[in-house]
Amino acid sequence: MSAAVTRLHAAVTENAPRPVVEERLTAAVLLLGRHASTKPPPVPARPGRTDLAALDRARALLRQRFADNISADDPARAAGCSRFTLYRGFRTAYGFAPSDYQRDLRLRRACPGTRAVGVHADVFRRVRMDVLRKDCVS
Repeated sequence: MSAAVTRLHAAVTENAPRPVVEERLTAAVLLLGRHASTKPPPVPARPGRTDLAALDRARALLRQRFADNISADDPARAAGCSRFTLYRGFRTAYGFAPSDYQRDLRLRRACPGTRAVGVHADVFRRVRMDVLRKDCVS
């Protein structure tokens, strides 16, 4: 749990994009709830699901406004679901969170050569962001 709070603190102090801060806050609160609860959470009767068309609308919004500091609620509104449902659906359909997708779009825009050499979003997540920024700017 301390790692989740540390990641949240780093995101807030480093002025990370809003979706990153919101995702880390959600993760920290969910962990706190899991650790502090005395009984398991109730299972919803019908868990929220998003169809691919809704996820595509959210992804299109992220593509259009990738440079903006949008909240996690904006793509969720575009998809017509809650941000938590969008997060789960996005991870299931595309393999990473909406904020990671936005970050990948930004990095690809900043470093156009990455497309030519076939660098994947997975590599971007593994490499520290400040190293990538230095490489892209210089």
